Amino acid sequence: MLVPHGNAADALLSRRRPVLWRARLEAATRRLRACPLAASLPSTQPKRVSLSARGSGGKFPPFERALLRERHTSGHAMERVTGILPAGGRSRRMGADKALIDLAGESVVSRILRQLRECAHETYIIGDRPERFTDLGAPVLSDDIPGLGVIGGIATGLRAAEEGIVVCVACDMPFVNAELMRHLVGAVGAADGAIIRTPHGYEPLCAVYRTDILPAVKAMIREGDLAAQAIARRMDLTTVEEADLAASGLDARRLFNMNTPDDLDEARELALILG
Repeated sequence: MLVPHGNAADALLSRRRPVLWRARLEAATRRLRACPLAASLPSTQPKRVSLSARGSGGKFPPFERALLRERHTSGHAMERVTGILPAGGRSRRMGADKALIDLAGESVVSRILRQLRECAHETYIIGDRPERFTDLGAPVLSDDIPGLGVIGGIATGLRAAEEGIVVCVACDMPFVNAELMRHLVGAVGAADGAIIRTPHGYEPLCAVYRTDILPAVKAMIREGDLAAQAIARRMDLTTVEEADLAASGLDARRLFNMNTPDDLDEARELALILG
């Protein structure tokens, strides 16, 4: 959608309920916040996931949403960013709570939270048993609907954020850093978000989502479409491949996923290289 500007915008505002539209424009402008993320947008357009069903609705009316996105893609003020760290898994394959495992002198959840705080205005841990995280200084939210897995954690984070963009990083990806998160935010453009894809598939818990997809995520839950990768199939997300990261000088090894004791041994070796 093209956003009117200059004389065209003035003409539109004077013709169609000028007081209401001016109020909406002013409200949208007030909601724009200077963001800690300082990433420049990529010079080329990354590939997109094919869109088969896209949610409608959202917090802002279409005119305001277009205004917000135009400012985002033109490199002007960026939207509010919220970081979420889903940590509700049972770590059965690991045999110990992955979030609390010590890696290079720091718990995994603390490592990721520290990186999220460099990128976001506020951060939340999503998971049950909040007593595990009392010393981390971040609000802990239980899933709004327990037992839904990945999609439930994402929905809870989108609801908590209310507006803007949500950066999501799983607690079993200890090497995802602020630079990689900034790259994802910069890749969103006018899409519903951006998602990492590795040779193993999409990583819905290493992704960025606009909060206005929440109605579509709720629809997925109502329909029972709870597969972890379904969100990539049903939303208009920019796909970020490992090759895209390499082209931007980012180390794809930061996408390492830690699920078993053998993975933990490898992670400890990687920590000596990646920090």
